[in-house]
Amino acid sequence: MCGHGNPAPKVKAKPPWAGRIWTLPHFLPIAVASGQRTKLRQRKCLPMHLTGFVRHFRRTGGGVAAAVLLAGHVAAQAPAPDVTGVWIDHTGQGAVEIAPCSSLGASPAGNRVCGRVIWLKNPEHKSASGKRICGTQVLGDLRKEGRNLWDSGWIYNPEDEERFSASLELANADTLKVTGYLGFKLLGETFTWKRATSSLESCVAGTPAR
Repeated sequence: MCGHGNPAPKVKAKPPWAGRIWTLPHFLPIAVASGQRTKLRQRKCLPMHLTGFVRHFRRTGGGVAAAVLLAGHVAAQAPAPDVTGVWIDHTGQGAVEIAPCSSLGASPAGNRVCGRVIWLKNPEHKSASGKRICGTQVLGDLRKEGRNLWDSGWIYNPEDEERFSASLELANADTLKVTGYLGFKLLGETFTWKRATSSLESCVAGTPAR
């Protein structure tokens, strides 16, 4: 039967990209990339930025090597630490001159060092028994046993008139660690002496200021 019914629905056309399978793009196929790396390895000349780096490394590397050699040369010429000189004791009341034993007229001679009191804040200070302290030998027979160490010697306390084993160690050019002990050094007592930085009027007759 013919009549005016509802018109048939329109069918929308599919877009041209419908139904396609999408994949992520490959910037460079694996085979092509591998081939380019192979060609790079086979090149006889390095790229410009690499050759520049090599030249820079050669220049700076040579400079570093020269600096290392120079530092070693300077270290080899550095003077050995010197314990000789005048040292203010830990009380600040006296000063001891340390020198080779032979130069102080003490024994033994050789390469050992000794020390004597050459300055006192109170030059008339005396020991417990009334002996004059100025000029008394208070260090003896100290043998160098390391770059900064003198050991196997003795130290004398002029006030109490007691003698102990002793060792000296330079902490730096102006600081001396003085250890007195009986038997075991670990059980001893360590004092810090400072190198005199100004001239001191010697209390020893006939001895010039130090």
